Amino acid sequence: MASGLAFAFLLAAIAAGARQGGWGAASLQSEMDSGSASKRVLIYTKTTAYVHESTPYAAKFIAKTCKQMGHHSVISDNSTLLEDRAMAEGFDAIVFVSNLGQIFDTHKEHIAAHIAAGKGIFGLHAIIGSFRDDLMSEDGKTSVWTSHLIEDVFGAHFGDYPPHPPRQSAKLTVDAKEAEKLGLNLPTSFVHEDEFFNYNRNPAQMEGVSVVASVDENSYEGGIMGVQHPVVWYRTLGKNEARVFYCGLGHATENYNGEGSGYVASFVEAGLKYILKAPQTITM
Repeated sequence: MASGLAFAFLLAAIAAGARQGGWGAASLQSEMDSGSASKRVLIYTKTTAYVHESTPYAAKFIAKTCKQMGHHSVISDNSTLLEDRAMAEGFDAIVFVSNLGQIFDTHKEHIAAHIAAGKGIFGLHAIIGSFRDDLMSEDGKTSVWTSHLIEDVFGAHFGDYPPHPPRQSAKLTVDAKEAEKLGLNLPTSFVHEDEFFNYNRNPAQMEGVSVVASVDENSYEGGIMGVQHPVVWYRTLGKNEARVFYCGLGHATENYNGEGSGYVASFVEAGLKYILKAPQTITM
């Protein structure tokens, strides 16, 4: 295991680069490099706070998609897989599935090293709320963050308490150029019911972040992000351009069991292909 000092420098470099917007998005091609090689994917489901009923369905859908792409996956909530160097190095990509709470020991994790090696990370729905403690104060609840690692990876975390209004339907818009890069064949706008998170900062305003889909705040109650409120985006981190994809949608089970519209499933499939550098052809 790397010394504590060396690891601290690595984590600091990733955090500084992410906050300063110093990394650009990797160029996408219809046929991506390394697409034919079988890879190992960790589908990580640990949560120590609110548990989404959809998590096991999402995990199974992701595992099925990985298998269809020719990759091997492991579904686990065992934090040792991210805290033990040898175990962590055995994965080519990590998928976080609606995790919340203190989901691993930040003094032992090897996510920074994973990124430094140019390996991919996918974040689904509530992951950006991880490492948040909600405390009671005289004027109500307030959020205290025990780690900013997740924010440094995905570009944002939950905004002030509460992080989202009640689940409701809203109009989503898809960036046609970004969708084409990812091989997504979706309508440019559609109505979708979900939880729409407010963030502590807007990824759409960050250098190097490519927004795939946004929610129209005029179509629902409770949005505070402004004209462009992103819900799906991607970026690269580090000199080895580790691919990072985030989909803020996907609260409900029907997004993964075939009973829903299929929009979220399409975003998830596109994100997996992006981080795994697989050929991009996705249709509804």
